[in-house]
Amino acid sequence: MTLTDLLVPTYRNMLQTLKGLLDEAEAQLGAGEAEALLSARLAPDIFPLATPVMPAIALIKDAKARNRIFEEVLQLNVAGQEQPAR
Repeated sequence: MTLTDLLVPTYRNMLQTLKGLLDEAEAQLGAGEAEALLSARLAPDIFPLATPVMPAIALIKDAKARNRIFEEVLQLNVAGQEQPAR
């Protein structure tokens, strides 16, 4: 199992949740109010929609680079381990 196998389902779930929030906000505000959508709150006690959108985009945008680095580190760790003497 690779790191990609672990991360893709997590990112997919996060994006599906985010899509559900955006769809709900669009349903409440209407399709024509795109600017208002990012500052809209679905409930008074939660952050505006732009707050979870920005870090989610940054996380997924950088995932490929981070994944490549993690895979290289894991390969170095495995390659650097000495085999036990028999």
